[in-house]
Amino acid sequence: MTVHDLGRDNDDTLYLVMNNVPGPDLGAVLKQDGLPQVADTPAWTAQAADALHTAFSASPGT
Repeated sequence: MTVHDLGRDNDDTLYLVMNNVPGPDLGAVLKQDGLPQVADTPAWTAQAADALHTAFSASPGT
């Protein structure tokens, strides 16, 4: 993932601009398939943790 920009708007809303990753969003997947099987949750959790790590690593002061 590439972080293109990050910051805080005038109303203190934090934002992060990253490249678009092709594929459906989580809401669409859950609506279509329902909750994931317990066996799939570690992989989903790892993907979310990787994304958060990338975002955190790009933030100022880290």
